[in-house]
Amino acid sequence: MLLLNRKQNTGYLVAEIGPILWITFMFFTLPLIMLGSLGLRYSLLMSAVYSTAASASQCRSFSTDTSSSEPSATTLVSQNLKQTLSTYSGITLNRVDSYIVICPLNSSSCTKQTTPLAAPADTSANAYNLEIVAQASINPLMIYPSKGIFGDIPGLTSPLSVQAKADSFFENTQGLTQ
Repeated sequence: MLLLNRKQNTGYLVAEIGPILWITFMFFTLPLIMLGSLGLRYSLLMSAVYSTAASASQCRSFSTDTSSSEPSATTLVSQNLKQTLSTYSGITLNRVDSYIVICPLNSSSCTKQTTPLAAPADTSANAYNLEIVAQASINPLMIYPSKGIFGDIPGLTSPLSVQAKADSFFENTQGLTQ
């Protein structure tokens, strides 16, 4: 019987594990962490817009400040969103629009306007909502250089432009004319 002299090939795994782990981390794990941070920052933006809509819908007027302690809904929206989003890094508020949404109770077509109502609100025929639309830029956790074959990828090599929208039933409908 012939005994073959086998040479055991051991040790190659130790030499290859470093590059494999580096490739896995750089091309899969790190981009997924960055994608998760975009989702977290977007949820923080949505939460800020939603809570601002809820608090602004309780204001006494839509666009005219009634006193220094009671700002209008549009003033409160811009102040609250700027103050809330300044505490988070990576979220830049670009534009905020406040709308009065008028929904007739007997039909499904709603209208929007950015100006106060010309006539007093008719709550027997319409429902009145305050809608906030915020446009913002969300920065990735770490910006990759934009060189390469893929070019510019929003959310990976540049900030991601997003829009958040929330609405709330306006509680003081008689203040919509101010």
